[in-house]
Amino acid sequence: MNSVNIIPLYKWVYIADYIDIVIENILLQNIAMFIPFGILLPLLFKKLDSFKWVLAIVFFFSLGIELLLYSTSLFLFDIDDIIFNSLGAVIGFILLLV
Repeated sequence: MNSVNIIPLYKWVYIADYIDIVIENILLQNIAMFIPFGILLPLLFKKLDSFKWVLAIVFFFSLGIELLLYSTSLFLFDIDDIIFNSLGAVIGFILLLV
């Protein structure tokens, strides 16, 4: 299964075709899975208590995961995963502030 997507939100053009897969993939696997990062990073590391640090760390962590997936025999890379992983961490950070 070779899949490389470097166009942000490209899947959203055809969302009506596979809404169940998009909801499961984006909401459950990407956003919900990274909400704890936005909460735990500032709690565990006091120097990472700003929005920009949390966003930068999660962005590069997600980028690392995607590059690892691409460099293995899977050849998977999806820019949307990085975007929604980062969004999940931002939601977690906002929940921590509230």
